[in-house]
Amino acid sequence: MNAIAAAAQHEDTVRPEWIDNNDHMNLAYYVLVFSGATDALAARLALPGRLRVTQMHTVYEREVTLGDRLRVATHLLAADASRLHLFHEMFQAEQGYRAATLEIVVEHQGDFPPEARTRIAGLLARDWPQGAGRRIAMPPPRAPTGEPA
Repeated sequence: MNAIAAAAQHEDTVRPEWIDNNDHMNLAYYVLVFSGATDALAARLALPGRLRVTQMHTVYEREVTLGDRLRVATHLLAADASRLHLFHEMFQAEQGYRAATLEIVVEHQGDFPPEARTRIAGLLARDWPQGAGRRIAMPPPRAPTGEPA
């Protein structure tokens, strides 16, 4: 697992109903597991009310399959008065490989209370994990093979 300290941890196991027709966990359930990790951080911060996702970027690195134990490390990258910038890393627990990441911005229903701001400040990541801060992009368009661009 990543050597950078996580602000929170969450664990889950790949369930039969999460498996797609390729015998891997369906992409929607990656987001479900990451949602549980966001909830774990909110609980650690003792945030009143709910968090609403305003931006999300998922990167699938390796497949996980039925019965795999998953461990999610959550890193708190940045914060302002009402928003958190989070980076989740999902690991296959037994083999230790990183299976996916999810970078999100969540918004609270109003400004964080002072005691939550203190907890948030204490959990801000000093270093960002590999892959944090990526933007969605494609290489420039190119012509099909054999045709001039």
